[in-house]
Amino acid sequence: MDPSARLRAGAGALEACLKKDPHYLAALADLAMVRYRAMDYQGAWDLTRRGLAIDTYDPASNYYYGLASVRLAAASTRSTGLKSLLRRRRSGPRR
Repeated sequence: MDPSARLRAGAGALEACLKKDPHYLAALADLAMVRYRAMDYQGAWDLTRRGLAIDTYDPASNYYYGLASVRLAAASTRSTGLKSLLRRRRSGPRR
């Protein structure tokens, strides 16, 4: 089985799990990871926001939220706090 088929099968199982319990944090984080790897950055971002609403300190949700945010900020012109932070870090410290 090729890797993309395995990701699709995993996504189907995770979506079925979330139909039973839409607040199952591990399934939300894992599905966000699958969506991120499938380059569906908006879908990954949406799922991590749902996960972070349940537990703000969940490591997997925070990790994929950051990754998806960086990808969306690079592809979008909408303003986010992360985008301005990245600009400041590239330009160096303020004096």
